[in-house]
Amino acid sequence: MLETAMKELEALGTAQTKKTLMNHGAREPLFGVRIGDMKKELVKKYRGNNDLAIQLIKTGNSDAQYLAGLIMNPQDLTIETIRELVPFFTWQAQSEAVLACVAADSPHGQTLAEEWLASSDERLLQTGLVTLSKCASVLEDDQLNQELFKEVTQEMMTRFPSASDSLQYAINNYLISLGSFTHVFHEGAKDLLTQIADVKITAQCSVPDGLAKLAKVEERGSVGKKRKKAMC
Repeated sequence: MLETAMKELEALGTAQTKKTLMNHGAREPLFGVRIGDMKKELVKKYRGNNDLAIQLIKTGNSDAQYLAGLIMNPQDLTIETIRELVPFFTWQAQSEAVLACVAADSPHGQTLAEEWLASSDERLLQTGLVTLSKCASVLEDDQLNQELFKEVTQEMMTRFPSASDSLQYAINNYLISLGSFTHVFHEGAKDLLTQIADVKITAQCSVPDGLAKLAKVEERGSVGKKRKKAMC
């Protein structure tokens, strides 16, 4: 089944999509498959097949890994299985787009986030922060480890002035997530976003204006509204 899925992915790849992904840090191997095409052509066929999803991740192919995230049922994964997948993600955006989401959609998201945030490897640390952001978006406020969130937020704000652009970008998004998806941290996130509003963050992608984002969330009346899944 793995061989069939890989051939199907390869057939969907385009040179332009591959170039775009590589401009954003993607590494070989990859085919350059648009997410919309994966969802249209392959997700329904393979949804819920965790064995295949794990095999896809272990290929190291970025398209295969994203498909794995889309078809996987993380609720059935053990924490050990997710830990074993970490080395197969070799570039930052992929770790955040797939690994962090799989972790957050599993029963082990906050535990894994805490582990990864303690890493001396900034890529894994940043993945941990994104995982915690995703947990805030899918777990009810009373399911959140509020002490962990408070400790991490304090630590990230201490790091922020001297952090790399990549980590500053992740911290900004983390605060937006707290302010958007939780009631309990909404006002605090606004205050912290105000503190960093004048900092110019350089990133490959446009940097979201956190205060403007939260203003729109408030205007819609959707503060604290959760997502069904982190992976999308």
